[in-house]
Amino acid sequence: MGRLAGVALGLCAACALLAWAYSMQSWRHRRYIGAALRLTDRFVAWCVAIGLQAKAKILLGFYQVVIVLSTTYSARLPEKYTGWTDKLSGAVSVDWSGILLPSQCVNFSLRLLTIALSPVGLIALLLLIGVLVRIRRWQTAPERPRFSAAVRSGILDLTPSGLILIFCFVPSVSASIFRSWSCKAYVVSPPYASFEQISYMRQDASVQCDTAEHDSITTIAIFLIFLWPFGSLALFTLLLIPCHKALSTSTPTDLSRAASFLHREYEVRWYWWEALDLLRKIILTGVVVLIPEKRSFVRLVLATLICSCYTVGLAVATPFKRIEDDVLAVAINLVLLLMFLGASWTTLFDAIEESCEGKAESILGWGSSDVIVISMSILVGFALALFLIGAVLAARRVAKIKTIRLKKTKQAPELTLAKGLTWHLFNSHIWSTGQDAAAVIKKVLMLLLPGIQVFLDVDDLEDIGALESYIARSQVILFFLSKGYLRSKNCLREIRSSLELKKPIILVQEADPEKGGGSLKELREECPEGLQSAIFDANWPQIVWMRIEEFQIVSLKMISEALLLQTPAYASLKTLPLKVPGELERQRFGFVKPVILWASPANPGARDLANELATTFPGLRVSRAAVTPKGPPPLLRSMSSLRAASARQLGRPSAGPPEATHMLLYLCEATWLDERLEEQVKAARDAGLPIVMAHEKDPDLGGCAFARFFETTPQELVAGGLYRNLAISCFSGRHRKVSLALLAKALGATRRKRKDGRSSGRTLSWWGRHSRGSSTSGEVEETAPRPTRTPSEQPDRSSSLELEADEGPAPETLRV
Repeated sequence: MGRLAGVALGLCAACALLAWAYSMQSWRHRRYIGAALRLTDRFVAWCVAIGLQAKAKILLGFYQVVIVLSTTYSARLPEKYTGWTDKLSGAVSVDWSGILLPSQCVNFSLRLLTIALSPVGLIALLLLIGVLVRIRRWQTAPERPRFSAAVRSGILDLTPSGLILIFCFVPSVSASIFRSWSCKAYVVSPPYASFEQISYMRQDASVQCDTAEHDSITTIAIFLIFLWPFGSLALFTLLLIPCHKALSTSTPTDLSRAASFLHREYEVRWYWWEALDLLRKIILTGVVVLIPEKRSFVRLVLATLICSCYTVGLAVATPFKRIEDDVLAVAINLVLLLMFLGASWTTLFDAIEESCEGKAESILGWGSSDVIVISMSILVGFALALFLIGAVLAARRVAKIKTIRLKKTKQAPELTLAKGLTWHLFNSHIWSTGQDAAAVIKKVLMLLLPGIQVFLDVDDLEDIGALESYIARSQVILFFLSKGYLRSKNCLREIRSSLELKKPIILVQEADPEKGGGSLKELREECPEGLQSAIFDANWPQIVWMRIEEFQIVSLKMISEALLLQTPAYASLKTLPLKVPGELERQRFGFVKPVILWASPANPGARDLANELATTFPGLRVSRAAVTPKGPPPLLRSMSSLRAASARQLGRPSAGPPEATHMLLYLCEATWLDERLEEQVKAARDAGLPIVMAHEKDPDLGGCAFARFFETTPQELVAGGLYRNLAISCFSGRHRKVSLALLAKALGATRRKRKDGRSSGRTLSWWGRHSRGSSTSGEVEETAPRPTRTPSEQPDRSSSLELEADEGPAPETLRV
């Protein structure tokens, strides 16, 4: 035992050294140890992503109870089935007194005190180290806070470590304490006397029960009960009660962060569940020992009832944040229930056999206790398999829910508020041009981020004179920039109050002129000169508001990221990648059948966009075109033969060119400046060649309102229904991937399977129900770079165009 205790202390010291090394950020740039630390970072991220803490606590709780099955409950199980639990019990119940003296040389009272007080000393040592570190920092700090604050911070720093140790030690230490009342009766026959029954302690056979020596041990045990079982339960409760307000209002405090080990994995309304689970383990591992040994079967009955009630409570309450943790907890406790049932039946079987040999089979139906254990083992395996399937199905079902998740953990982000605040976001807008968009932003954010508090005047405004107080109680302020906003008296009050209070700001630009939008330059001109620099030059996040549903989700993700980075939970981060299940941006597309896209040189920017599509999506090729002076007839003949020729295989031994399957029409300011484009579009339509239209939205790249094309497009094409099908909007920056994905889908691309065999995503068909007012127009002011196209470049002036064979390899393709 002394050796085991020494190993345990050595492991504690090693863990402390590893924790210190892991905290050294500068070491991550070194060659060897840096690689190890970066690998550890990835492992920690993986543990967080799968929610390892909750799962480890559930499994450890099962382990802490099952190891006392044969000792605390005197369960009559075959030895080959209980040997492993006895070994586990010996591994976890380390006798710390063995460090000083062999256990044979130490009486039980001293051993009990050592077992109970040594973890307390270890926890006190950890807290003392935390306090000393904080005092050292306090002495060297240029501005010293109060000394008591430094001591308090030092205690809170290592409170999580102390709680982990308490969680690990409580069941085993409590079991050791309650075993002070565990006695085993022996029938003895002194010389010249009748038979009598004498009881001795199970833990120390030299101590006879109900004697003065035993009474002294139980007196010590009573004191230790108040220290460990009752003390730890009271500590958990006293730590959790003050956390209730912080958790329910999403305003974390130093105490709620320090005690996060107790409540992190639970839903807010079940924040106290850890204390309930601790009470269950204390009863199952220790308190039941108070039932006399001669009524040991009652212990099993009580444990079975407790496990039944707790399992039903877990299934009904589902206290965990992650559905797989709920399923795992129910499954593990069901297994524990089955083990107690099996122990009860084997104990009953053996008792009947002892009193009436051969009667047990006729009463219970089993021929031996081995058969009972085997039957229960099969039932346990079946239950675990069933719950494993249920956990997988439940996790997949939850994964489809359209809410914002962290890319790193695939879980919903933590919404927190600084102390004294009420709303996460204040939606500042002008009614005339921003009311509909502001309502959509609040409504959809509440769907994407359950629990978010957004201030919107129509819902929350009670006193127009208290605008400044509403701003003060909000964590982040959103300025919805539309025409008239920067001239509104009340909006300017909100702006000035936000700047005076130094509130984080998010700029959301309405870009659709028909909805009151405009470019940033136009909006800046409306702003009072004294505020222009503070609003437009302060590097606040600038987001373009989109009304097309596929692009709107990207805008809302950008708003959510900017908002979350200003909350206490993520304030230390620079970026926070987010995702939404089923969003188009995350889907990977490819072409099952080869697609050859033709872009006319007479259409400025079309060839660049076609090449970008070919680079992004597998299976798409761009037809190379040559300009010749042959005139229109060859062009028309070439285009009219495309549909018939496309039915033949592309790999035929022919000197002819590969036939285009689609034509790309890129719409920008310079689209119809070259007369050849009109003839080419007519020829493509006459030949039945599908035309995919891409509408450039970036003013810097020649983007313009779609209404302009009804003026610049040849009227014969307009009257012929060229614009009957909607053009696909082409945006820049964060919205670029969505534009390319929509173009690929229009060209016939399909979702590609991921490595796990599942589809890469699902469309957001539900989105339109919550984002009313979407349209297909809108002008965009963009900041992020993208492949450069020059719409103003002069088109080639040759008279006609023919398709030639694609010489050389197809463009390199990449997956997104």
